[in-house]
Amino acid sequence: QLVHQCEMMRIEITQKHQQLLDQKAQHEAHTEELQEQLHSVRHQNQVLQFKLNSTLEQHSKELKTAQNANSDQITMLKRKQAEIELLLPSLQVKSADIRNTLLHAHVTDRTYAALAVKPRESLTIKELIQVSLYEYRQPLNKSSRGD
Repeated sequence: QLVHQCEMMRIEITQKHQQLLDQKAQHEAHTEELQEQLHSVRHQNQVLQFKLNSTLEQHSKELKTAQNANSDQITMLKRKQAEIELLLPSLQVKSADIRNTLLHAHVTDRTYAALAVKPRESLTIKELIQVSLYEYRQPLNKSSRGD
């Protein structure tokens, strides 16, 4: 009976050993599958990291280019503003001179008569102002022109 029990235990141990070998093989296969997935995920991570770095680098270059362009435009605008500010006093003097000339302009009847016969479209700005001033100052002459 002891031999029988030993034989039964040996069979049971053999079965358990086979089960352990099967489990080991399953675990090794599962471990290998997980390692492949891990490798794949790491590779995807590297690819994504590369894409991210590439995109960040590209955006950084574009931003730097845009900043340089904006800086150049600001510099140009500041330069133009300085040029305009330099011209402003002389333009103010010219404007005052023109205003003075217009306020104290005297258009003679002879000048008006020479200008009045020309079509308004052909008059220079100065001539048009002279006609308008004369007509403003001499409303009766305007009605005689027939406008």
